[in-house]
Amino acid sequence: MKAFSIFTKSRYSFEGKFPDEKTIKVIRMHWFALVRQGLVALVSAIPIIITIFASGYSPEVEIQKFMLFLSGLLFLYWWFWVFYIAMMYYLNIWIITDHRLIESEQLGFFRRNYTELNISKIQDVSVDVEGMFETFLNIGNLEVQSAAAEKKFKMINIPEPLEVKETIMKANNDYLRTHPQGVEENVNI
Repeated sequence: MKAFSIFTKSRYSFEGKFPDEKTIKVIRMHWFALVRQGLVALVSAIPIIITIFASGYSPEVEIQKFMLFLSGLLFLYWWFWVFYIAMMYYLNIWIITDHRLIESEQLGFFRRNYTELNISKIQDVSVDVEGMFETFLNIGNLEVQSAAAEKKFKMINIPEPLEVKETIMKANNDYLRTHPQGVEENVNI
């Protein structure tokens, strides 16, 4: 059933996985990125609360109705925004396997982008950690440069970026050691 393909056998299985492919690591954005956006959403709820309370102090019934209607619209917009933040956090994912790097990027409610990079084509992996909180919480950005003319593979706000870099480099070295002839063509793509 394609409709329920998000419900997989385990957290390390996914649609499109090759039969002989092993999932090494599944990565999401660090929880602090969600907290940061959540605080902005919390602060942005203040005008809605003020509008609701202010509507009770208006002597005109029509103004009260309008302010409650306005606060309802603001709340609806705010709720969609909070849902969007949570959806982006949950659905943006990076998967490291012993054959490839996969990025599943949610670009909107109905738009998704999949990027895939063969593990044997990796030339360079760089890590960038900027900021006080990012340094203390070990959050950073990771960029993978491939041998092909493909765009750079980027992982933004990931936890333990140096550990992820080591994992990718180890997977690359293991793949090149077990496949000395180069890239293995898989007919199941």
